[in-house]
Amino acid sequence: MKLRAIVLAAVVGLAPALAAAQVVDVVVESARTGAHAARDGARTGGRTVRALFRKGPRGASQEARQSGRTTRANARQNAARVRNAARR
Repeated sequence: MKLRAIVLAAVVGLAPALAAAQVVDVVVESARTGAHAARDGARTGGRTVRALFRKGPRGASQEARQSGRTTRANARQNAARVRNAARR
């Protein structure tokens, strides 16, 4: 009986700290996801403009599609990291 009371007290005492740690992890991963999305968007724009001048409109279109695929893949990977942080 005493052991149960001690375990219950420990769990109740640690619950706020564990919940706060989870929130911090989710916030950090979310911020990282947003920053990476902004970075990838800027890279896509830059690469597309470069391709426009070097390869013309068709090259720019192809580059935009390829960079968009890369951005999309990175966003999905980062979203999975946020979900994993939320589940911990």
